[in-house]
Amino acid sequence: MYNSKIYSIYLDTLMIKHITLDAWNTLLVPNATFAKLRTEFLSDHLRLPLEKVKGTYTEVKNYIDNYTEEKSDFAPENRTCYVILLNNLGFRASSEIESCNIGHIIEVIQKLFIANPPSIPDELIYTLQQPYEVTWSVISNTNFVTGTIINEVIKSHIGYQNTANIRNFYSDIEKHSKPSPYMFEQTILALNDGVRTVERGQVVHIGDNMNCDVKGAVLAGFNASLVISPTQTAEKIQSIVY
Repeated sequence: MYNSKIYSIYLDTLMIKHITLDAWNTLLVPNATFAKLRTEFLSDHLRLPLEKVKGTYTEVKNYIDNYTEEKSDFAPENRTCYVILLNNLGFRASSEIESCNIGHIIEVIQKLFIANPPSIPDELIYTLQQPYEVTWSVISNTNFVTGTIINEVIKSHIGYQNTANIRNFYSDIEKHSKPSPYMFEQTILALNDGVRTVERGQVVHIGDNMNCDVKGAVLAGFNASLVISPTQTAEKIQSIVY
């Protein structure tokens, strides 16, 4: 059952100065058209049945997600993710991987993603565009899609990547994954830039994963709120800033 409570290591709700957001299913809604086109391209390019490609991709994605949760110092770049996918599709030797033209695969799928990007609900876009004193940024695990591309998608929807004038933190770039406190700690360091002072307890992290988002944030000294959709993210932000 959806639980909208704010988890905190503090006994009271402090004045929140900053909100960090997970990307997938918290900020971004996946695009089913992209997933379909990706599967069709891989099936055609690798000459494998559609269902085999679709099922294997789902299994590999789940494996990478789960493994990065367990081993938070494991934060694979997207090329590594595609190598694991190809391995599980039967291409195991280095020569077999290279024969698949992995660089071409990554390039085509990135273009498909950019042409068919994830969406952000209008209510959440509107909420994030408001000139609140509370700022926001992104802390997210990534794998098949790079943090750099996710940043561009966020910017295309909202007009900017965040309102805190700091960089967003993604696992493929930072080489650390949630629930490790690392990216949360880096966000605090970035926020305390000599002009402003933000305490850990004045930040709330919003995400859809109890382990990565709630456990990771609380371990880092943040407050945390669990949501199950970007629509609920908008509601949660509004409840914090109003």
